[in-house]
Amino acid sequence: MGREIMRAIAASEPSLQLAGVWVRPDSPLLDRPMTEFAGPAASEVTASCDLSAVLAAADVAIDFSLPAAVPNILQEAVKARKALVCGVSGLDQDTLTLMQSAARTVPLFYDRNMSIGVALLRRMVEQSGQVLGEGFSATISDLHHAEKRDAPSGTALMLGETLAAARGQDFKSVMRYDSEQAAVARNSDDIVFDVRREGLHPGAHTVVLAGPDENLSFSHTVTDRRVFAVGALRAAKWLHERPPGLYSMQDLLQG
Repeated sequence: MGREIMRAIAASEPSLQLAGVWVRPDSPLLDRPMTEFAGPAASEVTASCDLSAVLAAADVAIDFSLPAAVPNILQEAVKARKALVCGVSGLDQDTLTLMQSAARTVPLFYDRNMSIGVALLRRMVEQSGQVLGEGFSATISDLHHAEKRDAPSGTALMLGETLAAARGQDFKSVMRYDSEQAAVARNSDDIVFDVRREGLHPGAHTVVLAGPDENLSFSHTVTDRRVFAVGALRAAKWLHERPPGLYSMQDLLQG
């Protein structure tokens, strides 16, 4: 995602500029100028493994790394007093707790999916759950590329959690998923996950609510991973100069 973000910055209006790029010490991009991805405006920006130096040069940092890297990034963002947009899914509870603590010092924007379309999908799922209640069985289909590690995806889990909360359910009690994709026995109020990992697909999610006399279906399909970079940049602009706190795409939708 880092390269997509740099390309999106290059294609954006002049108010957004690439200030720095943090990479692993063994990255082939280390010490290389970022003009290949971010254009001539980034001629003086080289990839660095010094996170504190990268943060010092930025107004807002964007993180699409891996779950294991997030705690250190949070700690460094707090030290530098820098706003942070985090789009890493699969975070454990300890990291989420650390994020809540960090948000008391700096503005943090966290969402498991940076697509504005998914944010709208989540809102529609929430409203449907509130109106329809438990009389409609729920299936969430989750399609991603074959190399995606987490299943169900963070987005699929977010949609399930949103639906369960809207219906007054405990998500862990009603979630049904078989990693072997065997047929799952279900009760009428369960939330069943249908997960597929195949090809190079960037992501598609469908929520089906099936009632005794009618079905309701919501779908979102990614056609280009650039959508996540564009959403992250939109979040960064929105977050800049906000007070400390933990924000999400739902806050951005509200303005």
